[in-house]
Amino acid sequence: MDALLYLPSNYFPIMGSKAYKLLGILADGLPHPTEELLISLKRDPRSPLQQLWGDTRGFWLIHNIGTTTGLYLLDPRHLSGDMELDSQARLESEVDYRERSKKKSEQGAVRLPKAIEDVSAAKAKAEKQLSLDYHQPVKKPTQE
Repeated sequence: MDALLYLPSNYFPIMGSKAYKLLGILADGLPHPTEELLISLKRDPRSPLQQLWGDTRGFWLIHNIGTTTGLYLLDPRHLSGDMELDSQARLESEVDYRERSKKKSEQGAVRLPKAIEDVSAAKAKAEKQLSLDYHQPVKKPTQE
């Protein structure tokens, strides 16, 4: 992680967090397969990766160079010691992050009318079920 010490502290996750540990692993500049990260982090690396990719930690550029499984590599510009190169990598990562966010929003907007229709149908079905009186009050036996 020494190669990253030139960066401002706000780029770093909380010390001891899974995201911090993941960044420490990737800071060697070598590719790391998902299986290795699963073992090292004792959990799926997805959430720590998302924390590093997002705006909270300044858009780390972490490449997935795997073809069928994850193989993660920290962009070498972060390890360069050059703030300008680091900044270029972060800008690329931010553009990619914003593009993914836009695409997800667009997909959600397309699905919204169908989701509204499905909710209405489910509520109507529930109301119909409740309106049928399946439960007759149980009469107590009369004592003679």
